[in-house]
Amino acid sequence: MAFSFYTNAPLLLDTQPPKEGTIRSMACIRFISMVWVAAGHILAQSAMNDRLLPALTMWNPILSTAFTNAFFSVDTFFLLSGILVAYLFFKTRRPSKVVWNPITWLLFYLHRYLRLTPPIMMFIGFYTVVLPFMVGPWIAFNPLNFGVHTDEKVQVCQKYWWRNALYISNLLGHEHECYGISWYLAVDTQLYVAAPVFLIALHISPIVGAILLFLCCVASVAYVYVITYRYDLPASELVAYVFSKHEREFFNEYYEMPWTRCTPYLIGLGVGYFLARNRGRRLRLHRVIIVAVWIIATVVSLLSVFGPHDYIKGDQEWSKFVRGTYNNFARIAWSLAVSWVIVANTFGWGGPIAAFMDHPLWQPLGRLSYCAYIVHSYVILYVFNLDDRPTHYVSIWQTYVHRIIPVVVLSYLGAFIWSCLFEVPIAMLDKMLFEGMTPKSKSRSSEAVPAPARSPIEEEVSAEGATSSRGLGR
Repeated sequence: MAFSFYTNAPLLLDTQPPKEGTIRSMACIRFISMVWVAAGHILAQSAMNDRLLPALTMWNPILSTAFTNAFFSVDTFFLLSGILVAYLFFKTRRPSKVVWNPITWLLFYLHRYLRLTPPIMMFIGFYTVVLPFMVGPWIAFNPLNFGVHTDEKVQVCQKYWWRNALYISNLLGHEHECYGISWYLAVDTQLYVAAPVFLIALHISPIVGAILLFLCCVASVAYVYVITYRYDLPASELVAYVFSKHEREFFNEYYEMPWTRCTPYLIGLGVGYFLARNRGRRLRLHRVIIVAVWIIATVVSLLSVFGPHDYIKGDQEWSKFVRGTYNNFARIAWSLAVSWVIVANTFGWGGPIAAFMDHPLWQPLGRLSYCAYIVHSYVILYVFNLDDRPTHYVSIWQTYVHRIIPVVVLSYLGAFIWSCLFEVPIAMLDKMLFEGMTPKSKSRSSEAVPAPARSPIEEEVSAEGATSSRGLGR
């Protein structure tokens, strides 16, 4: 029954409230971040249109900065991933002999690989076969779509698909990546591989773990400053991609490297540990403090996103130090702001915001976000090629209605089908495999398998490990 579409569909569309032991608001954050990713990619492609003046001025409205800085959504996913890894590991207290057992970590990695790999690799195969037939007016007008010709993209996938299977595609050059958005899964997996170092440190002592997390954040910050000075990196993906300012160095040295993108993930590990250790407790804060932190988090997040508006427009020229500072601390500030939202909603400090974000209707959308991420780049290509003429940009709002909404809807429809076919079945088989590998006769033996943590856009596993929990992970 694992491959039954009829059986799997209701599991994905279930709107029951999350069970006790799950982190609240995750599904809502995951869905909003996925929409933000798609919007950012769509606006970047809309810059390649048949009208020169709108293409040069489309970045002027302040609202456009919310789309051009959509890379913060990726930092949100890294943050969520770190939170889930630590929370699911520390939710159950494990004896030291289990933590130090190599089998524990072998299963930790094996479970992750089995959950994450089939949907993305099956789609890469589909993409490689179908892409040559996706020639339309947009590709004809913009043959250098996503950086290389269509036939070259097919050849790259045929030659280098194994890099995606090993999650190392980001380490071998942005120019030869098969299915460009898969860089995120590679970075997230590489951070996951390193996670046990921090989990073990936190298990030994919260102070030791906190110091290690802090030192690694400091090292990452220092490295970003160094490469910003060395390669004269811009402070925006848009400036690098659309305006071609050190694009190669920006992506190869900074944007797609785990050691430069790790700070949100490391913050997430700390937050996940805090949530796990305080699970079930009723922490209290004075109302004034709660309101003050909400205000600070809102201001910080808005400044992180909209702060470089004049820089992106070209009205300001930032020094290398300012660019390095923004590339470092905007992501950290954003991650801390989102962390507050999760912590506040978990401990009942969210008020109407928590009520909105915890609504059960977000659950199916959150579950589908991993497959929606996988298919959305292909859907963008499909939607842009539906027109019988090159892209005609009018305004941000026109792009939102004419491009973003259709892409999001079609992406989630495609994600529903893809998840039913390749994600939920593998998750069920994986669950049966791990149950078979875990002896039930010994009272503590089940603890040898750490609670599985998956990618940031995946559905979190319930405390009971119910069959409805499944690996649902730019």
